[in-house]
Amino acid sequence: MPHHGYTKRHVVVIIAFALIALPVRASVGQTTEHPCGAHGGGSGGMEFDGYDLVYSVSTDPAGFTVNSVVLVRGPIQFLRSAVAPVRPRSWTVNGVPRGLAGGTAGKLSIGHERRTNTTWIDSAQVPMGENNVLLVSLDSGGVPHVAGRARIEPQILESQAACDASTMVERQRWMSGVLQARLHATQAVRDFLDELHAGGH
Repeated sequence: MPHHGYTKRHVVVIIAFALIALPVRASVGQTTEHPCGAHGGGSGGMEFDGYDLVYSVSTDPAGFTVNSVVLVRGPIQFLRSAVAPVRPRSWTVNGVPRGLAGGTAGKLSIGHERRTNTTWIDSAQVPMGENNVLLVSLDSGGVPHVAGRARIEPQILESQAACDASTMVERQRWMSGVLQARLHATQAVRDFLDELHAGGH
């Protein structure tokens, strides 16, 4: 569904139940069946005209909990770069992955570390504090800058009937729709995207 004049280009979902090291952006076909009663985590990304969205969630019997959402806007040549992102060395400690969950936006690797509530943008660490939404703008050289922060209600509850009737992919798509609605109901996010619509980065 378009928001503020933006059209969704396509949705790419990564489901990795058990918060493991960040995978690169994958296709919807790479999924693991996951009953609603189980605990775990997942991450995914969505591409829109002019911006990308990367998120990390946890799952439990009640539904989903949003850990972090990162919106990245910027020049299209950087967001749609054909160059594959390289996982930063700082994402491992003594050869052990930090356990980040997230995705990619263009050449950027983005991950959230639940233990420290920190979002990583390549090698840069951004403490989230009380917020769970990070707004990032790429400059004309493709360098990311934090443009703002926000907070949305993190709990996304499901009914057992919805759980029983859905595959994990369907649940993830439903969850991403709720997530987008909450983002677009947040003033800081609307302002961030309105600047993009007006031609700013």
